[in-house]
Amino acid sequence: MYETSMPAILAVNPCEKIVSLLHDGHDRVIHAAIYALAKLAWWPEGAQAVISANALAHLSKLLKSSNQGIRRQSCTPVGRLAIHDTSVPAILAVMPFERMVSILQAIYALANLSRSSAGAQAVVAANALTHLSKLLDSSYANTRMCSCDLIGNLAIHETMPAILEVIPFEKMVSLLHDGHDQVIHAAIYALAKLAWWPEGAQTVITANTLAHLSRLLESSNANIRRWSCDLVGILAIHDTSAPAILAVMPFERMLSLLYDGNDSVIRAAKDALANVAQWPEAADIRGWLQQRITPQP
Repeated sequence: MYETSMPAILAVNPCEKIVSLLHDGHDRVIHAAIYALAKLAWWPEGAQAVISANALAHLSKLLKSSNQGIRRQSCTPVGRLAIHDTSVPAILAVMPFERMVSILQAIYALANLSRSSAGAQAVVAANALTHLSKLLDSSYANTRMCSCDLIGNLAIHETMPAILEVIPFEKMVSLLHDGHDQVIHAAIYALAKLAWWPEGAQTVITANTLAHLSRLLESSNANIRRWSCDLVGILAIHDTSAPAILAVMPFERMLSLLYDGNDSVIRAAKDALANVAQWPEAADIRGWLQQRITPQP
């Protein structure tokens, strides 16, 4: 479904009819209706039309379906809707979070919902964090990725203390060796978000994350290199974690990333090195950095 075709689709007001098919007598029709709603929900106008058609009330009922495939698939439109900030209040008002948490495939929806403060609080209140260890061990790469995204998104909000109590940090760090780049990227993202908080930074260090740093900075994946630089820069902010960074940081590799072919990696490397350079122990590279990072008058 393309953005250019959305006005024509919405002009015929299909959402109410599609929603009525969620109660069709044939499972294949229900699957197709859910699929259509999920596609429509990608776009802001489509998301609003899906909500206006009262789709969430019907999707919440499908979470109790005797058909496991329907239960799983019903979480997808919710996750797509949660991408849009304007949709989150409607989701929070209708969806049974305790039921969603019991469905492992709902992790995509929960991760997107946790991007907002209210959504994050609802996810924690529904006891979703007790399932984290199982989700991070999933045989499905997408589930492992979304679980890391959930942790990273929750770490942005005041839900941070609840996360530290239950996160299996060693398992998260082990995902830095995952066979899928998107999982590695999500794991670094989560660790970087956790490291913004002093107590989170200390736990990230204790979990031996830095032992993987050199390899991650050498990754062929730009997102992995970028978030690895972000992690270095964030850890360098705290006086409790900065010494560990200074002790193991591969400076030559970090410096080489100032000439990376990806602009986001270059920016992240500059920011990280600037944070490192503030410490007296980094005096030997400060002058070199000032020549390359500080704008000349």
